[in-house]
Amino acid sequence: MPLLIGFNEAEARSLVDLSAVRAATFDADIRSAFGPLPPALMAAYPHATDQEAKRARADFERDLRFGWDMWTWARLQAAMGKQPIFYYHFTQAPPFPPGSVYAGWGPSHYAELWYSFGHLGQEPWTWTSDDRGLSKAMTTYWTNFAKAGDPNGPSVPTWPRFEKASGRTLYLGTPIAVGGAPDADSLAVFDAVYARVRGDPKTQADSAVRQRGK
Repeated sequence: MPLLIGFNEAEARSLVDLSAVRAATFDADIRSAFGPLPPALMAAYPHATDQEAKRARADFERDLRFGWDMWTWARLQAAMGKQPIFYYHFTQAPPFPPGSVYAGWGPSHYAELWYSFGHLGQEPWTWTSDDRGLSKAMTTYWTNFAKAGDPNGPSVPTWPRFEKASGRTLYLGTPIAVGGAPDADSLAVFDAVYARVRGDPKTQADSAVRQRGK
């Protein structure tokens, strides 16, 4: 099947409480939540200051929960599938009202839904002409894809197919643009870590035990 997949720039911002994140306790907090992680993975998210630590935790959670999965799915389809992949990265920050529960979330998890379904009017926020233009383009892309398995059409910027070598990605923001795969450096670190885990004899033995128990 053709695929239209991707993830948002700040996926984890609406899912993770960053209020208590501090540089001094960053490593310990990650270890407490996930166990000991390889030094290379921790180094991929610099956290020397409290501000950097909040960003690092949000980026780490984004890549862990969404980024690596979508990137890997796209690469596997490009290598093994017979149908095209159209890969996106949503970067538009909705005009979340100051003081609301959404304040500061940016392009968080589910923020793209107001745009892709043309639902800006559901919220009385200060939507701009850029927001409305992006929403129109996204509803067109999604509708085209549902009809024909290809989001492209005469009224929207060209969305190139994702290819493993180039990683071409459509950045859904202002403006809509094409670039390389987002967050590729940190995702490559995740990739290397997962590859080592899959190749570890103990991990393979544990997996075999779980399979026998099903």
